[in-house]
Amino acid sequence: MFTGVAVGAGKRRAPRQRCGGSAGTSSSQLLLRAYQSITALPITPTSLVNFGEAVNFPLIFGGMLALSGAATLVHLLVVASRTDDAR
Repeated sequence: MFTGVAVGAGKRRAPRQRCGGSAGTSSSQLLLRAYQSITALPITPTSLVNFGEAVNFPLIFGGMLALSGAATLVHLLVVASRTDDAR
């Protein structure tokens, strides 16, 4: 039977802690020391950094896309213009 009292009413919750700060740094350092063989600090991948330096990428990609589209249109015209004399 519903009594109108919310489940868990009266229970106190622990205050939420913010991520980071000195508590976050110290716990991170503790975990890094405890699990040195399976943990590593985050790094930026070099392939991601080098991708940003590829200034000609849009030009190369556009050229390949245009070439693919032109080849598709030529194929369509060749196939459509063939006659079925073999029948």
